[in-house]
Amino acid sequence: MTQEHLTARITEVYGDTVVTVVTEWSCAHGDLGWANLTGPTLTFLDWESWGRAPVGNDAACLWSASLTVPALADKVLLEFDDVLTPGPGGCPS
Repeated sequence: MTQEHLTARITEVYGDTVVTVVTEWSCAHGDLGWANLTGPTLTFLDWESWGRAPVGNDAACLWSASLTVPALADKVLLEFDDVLTPGPGGCPS
């Protein structure tokens, strides 16, 4: 993912009123969901979309894949609070 791609996708939906500048990037799976995780030994599958993405992108994908099970979505938010919660201690606001 590039800054240009991210900006274009957000602008398509919300127009140019949203600040889209990302200041922190990291290596990311790019398509993280429950179908791409195995257990009991944690293994990540399906790496064809991996690359650079905004910090928290994978956690946000996993959270969105959990929304149909509210308790699970809450657990994902708790576990990844450091990159999903805006403000001090979380992702930049």
